[in-house]
Amino acid sequence: MIRTLRTFSIALALLAVALAPAAFAGDSIDFTKAPAQGAKFKVTEVNNAVINVSAEANGQTFEMKTKVTGKEAYTHKILEVKDGQTVVIEREYEDAGSKTVTEAAMLPEPQEKDDESPLAWKVIRASWNDGTLELKVKDGEDWKAAEEKIASKLTSKALHSPLLPLPAGPKEVGESWELDSDALKEYFPSEQFGGAAGSEMNGEFKATLKSIQEVDGLECGVIEFTLKLTVESGEGPSMSFDLKGTAHYSTKHCFVIKTVADGKMTSEFEGEQQGVSVSQKVNGDMKLNTTATPVTDE
Repeated sequence: MIRTLRTFSIALALLAVALAPAAFAGDSIDFTKAPAQGAKFKVTEVNNAVINVSAEANGQTFEMKTKVTGKEAYTHKILEVKDGQTVVIEREYEDAGSKTVTEAAMLPEPQEKDDESPLAWKVIRASWNDGTLELKVKDGEDWKAAEEKIASKLTSKALHSPLLPLPAGPKEVGESWELDSDALKEYFPSEQFGGAAGSEMNGEFKATLKSIQEVDGLECGVIEFTLKLTVESGEGPSMSFDLKGTAHYSTKHCFVIKTVADGKMTSEFEGEQQGVSVSQKVNGDMKLNTTATPVTDE
């Protein structure tokens, strides 16, 4: 009987091991590793926002609802890796722009507007020499320096780490990293949040490596993050953003392959605009969804 029970216990233990989730090499990730030279990713970023505006001017009240859909689609190629660092990448944009639909009682029908980004249909090469970024745009068979309208939309940090700011070192499961206002300015262009050139940005970003697990057949670090940001544009109203989301970092590709996030945008303003006393409140819901699919050339 004792022998039988012992055999049964061993069998149960083996069964438990067999049924347990796949174990990974460790419980930490070194985020400093660069993607392999020659790696290529098909990236699609889609941002949706529904914005409600309530304004009062000259004793009259105005209500307006705006839906904004922004999209970027491009191929991100790692052309050269040196001493463990990505030093040359190339992006080929297939689509970049936004569509805005505005509804208001004062409008006879919804107003639609399409805005194409300066990045649309461009091939852009980014290279780093001693940490200094150089941006060039393909012009026929030649390359020329990127114009400011293009350069202002791309930062060195975001080009190195698309989709999400990553830490400058290894992290164990449960560990966090943060970006303060100065670091956020180095990563996010203010235009990405509706700011203009010279806009002031303040806020904080915090992320935590929650787990390492298999996602769609790939070992991934599951990262939960929050972003709180305020963009101030001179005399106009400031805009605040409060977002939270989840990202998947492929340990095989050393690249974030997916992010999803949602949150709120708010703004309040009281003052004069063009000599008219104005009171305005803005409330909006945002959803962001980005995927980076590894591409294998046949």
